[in-house]
Amino acid sequence: MKEQSWNILFIECGRGVSMFRTRKTRDLVVRGIPEVLRGELWLLFSGAVNDMASHPGYYSELVEKSFGTCTLETDEIERDLRRSLPEHPAFQSDTGISALRRVLVAYAYRNPKIGYCQVGCASDFQLGSCCPSQR
Repeated sequence: MKEQSWNILFIECGRGVSMFRTRKTRDLVVRGIPEVLRGELWLLFSGAVNDMASHPGYYSELVEKSFGTCTLETDEIERDLRRSLPEHPAFQSDTGISALRRVLVAYAYRNPKIGYCQVGCASDFQLGSCCPSQR
């Protein structure tokens, strides 16, 4: 039912960056975004889709620059990777662990004053599960 409501909204208000943001849009967000639409709509409503268009390849560049760095943050990240949300299926595969590692190390590299904290690990994973192409 939720997905059908969103599809009606897309017909009425458009989809993507040209979508009109109306009270109905807000109400649907408050009621919950269907899992199948979360990645697309998170990127749209957060403004990330605009950032990605303005800076193509930025994330890949960060991943490349941060790859192989050895800092206190990367040591902490390695310690926390397998103990953060261990019951979640994505954390039980090397693919999921590697994806999370890339995001956390790139973030710590990009924001050295903030660095890394284990709470960020869980929230980055939740974001990554919505937007898998950016992991």
